[in-house]
Amino acid sequence: MSGDLYRKAMQVMVGQSTRKAVFTSIAFLAFDDNRCLASDDEIAGLYGYSVRTVRKHLKALISDGFVKVSNERGYRVLTLVFDVEGL
Repeated sequence: MSGDLYRKAMQVMVGQSTRKAVFTSIAFLAFDDNRCLASDDEIAGLYGYSVRTVRKHLKALISDGFVKVSNERGYRVLTLVFDVEGL
C-alpha cells in the first residue's frame, strides 16, 4: 500500500464521487509501482459498494484511460495512469 499514490490519486479529477472512490481505492491497495492486484470484492469492501458498482466505475476508468488492465501470471493487474492525455 502506498500513501504517496493515494495522495496523488486524490488530486486527479476522474468524474463522479463513486468513480473517484474506486480510483483512490485502487491507489490505496496498489504497490509503489502503480500496480494493484486487488479483486473487485476487495475494492468494493473499502467503501461498502457493491461489486457491480465497482465494475461499472472501473470500466469507465479504463475507458477514460485512468486505469490500464493486464494479466500477469494469471492475475489481473490494474495499473494507475496519472498522465492521461487530453486532461
